Formats: sequence, structure tokens, C-alpha cells
Amino acid sequence: MIREIMSYIERQETAGGLRIKSIEGRAELKDEKVVLRATKKIVKSEQFLLYDNTFSADGKISNEHRHLFHLKLKEDVAKDEEIHIWTKSGKYETELNNGLNRHHYFWGLRTKVWNSDNNETVHLVHVSHIATKKFPGD
Repeated sequence: MIREIMSYIERQETAGGLRIKSIEGRAELKDEKVVLRATKKIVKSEQFLLYDNTFSADGKISNEHRHLFHLKLKEDVAKDEEIHIWTKSGKYETELNNGLNRHHYFWGLRTKVWNSDNNETVHLVHVSHIATKKFPGD
């Protein structure tokens, strides 16, 4: 029974082979990041959307001021490798850690996204298709 429960929980925290592992450094912009771990090999150019919950003044979930990060993988990610999505500005890089790459992506924001004073929810969506159309101004 416990194995079934753990499997269910892991499926809820996984999208397209990436599992949401943690939010770290919520107290300071320079340290704030979301950590994802690959549960299988994921190929370059796979795309994901990462976003938070926002709330209205009465405490209900709102779509106002939502923070959204579009992650398009710059290279393959092997099983058990991590992706660190930093809130701050920076340039994509990888580092070797215990024989596995850590892939560092940067959101480029000037303010923190993740509240340190209460619970947070991270949403991760695996994107299979994106439709885009530009419209000229009036």
C-alpha cells in the first residue's frame, strides 16, 4: 500500500520525465531556485512551463501576477540529472556533480517568486505543442 501511495505522489510531481524536487533559497533572490530531477532521459528542445500560484486579497487562487517560466532544454538531460531554475539573471551553464550534470537556467527576474513565509505550490507542465500568432498593432 505504501509503495502505491508513493508511486501516486511521484506521478503528481512529475511531468514529461521531470520531477519537482524542491524550492531552495526562498529568503534571498540570489539564492532562489527550483530544482527538478530527470526520471528518464529527456532530449534537447523538449519544452516545459513552470509557474506558481497567486492569490487574490480574499485568499482565493487568482491568475493575476502569475510568474511563468518557459523552459526549452538546450541539451539532453540524462536520467537522475538535475535542472536548477534560478529566479535571478544569469547565463545557461552546466556543472558536473558526482558524475552527473546539473543544468542551470535563469529566469532573469529582479524580485523573488517563491514566498518564504508560507507554503508554495510549483506547477510543471510538459508542453507538446505551442501555437503562436502575432497580430499587427491598430
